[in-house]
Amino acid sequence: MQLDDDLRVGKFYTRGLKIPTLVGRLTDGTRIWGGPYTIPQLVIGVIALMILWQVVSRFLSTGFIITDAALILAGAWGITIAVGKIPETRRNFFYMSASSVSAVSAAKNGTFRGTPFKIRQPRLSRPFKTEEESVKAFEQAQQARLRAYEQFLASQGCSPHPATQEDPKPSTTTNRRSTLENIIAARPKI
Repeated sequence: MQLDDDLRVGKFYTRGLKIPTLVGRLTDGTRIWGGPYTIPQLVIGVIALMILWQVVSRFLSTGFIITDAALILAGAWGITIAVGKIPETRRNFFYMSASSVSAVSAAKNGTFRGTPFKIRQPRLSRPFKTEEESVKAFEQAQQARLRAYEQFLASQGCSPHPATQEDPKPSTTTNRRSTLENIIAARPKI
């Protein structure tokens, strides 16, 4: 009685179980030192090796080829091990890259109705000045207004009539009371 012919084995892998492809031996069967490595580890390790070779040879050279080679190999191996420690996700690399780019290029303060929201810096209506500077600025502005008024009258064909000491104009200012004084004056006296 042979049941081996009727026996079928099925393997089902769900998305929850992701088995990485590992490279642990060379073509002659010897074990890779520090391995096994995943395919992304090997690819990034080779890229790191090439970049480190260029950077060290151009900018960070110690002057000794053996020291430089040891630094380059140690750096590439460290990067390869670090990549192996990164947990694998089920996210598509393209979508993850697009999300990272949009997060980096997004407006600092967000968007409002589809446009970047800009917060304006507060501006003072006029800068803080001392009392003397304020009086001087007021007098300059008053003189500029008087000159503009005289130019306007001259353009209209009228002659300006400055006020003289012999003919002073009557004062139109009255002694004003503050709001608090008005409230106190309006209260009935007991």
